[in-house]
Amino acid sequence: MPYKVITKDGEEKIISNPAEFPDPNEAMLKGAQLLEPMIEATMIFPTEYIGDVIELCEVTYILIRS
Repeated sequence: MPYKVITKDGEEKIISNPAEFPDPNEAMLKGAQLLEPMIEATMIFPTEYIGDVIELCEVTYILIRS
């Protein structure tokens, strides 16, 4: 999953591999932003799966709105 790093001086860098992640101790990263992809989705499934789907959402850090 790609992440976007925006440094203090406004430089943007897309990181798709953990090995490419910059050293957090670098001065340019002090006050930097780290953005991750997000989507808004509607899931439709049979009611008998609600417990399993909610559990999956909690494990993968999905925000649930009802």
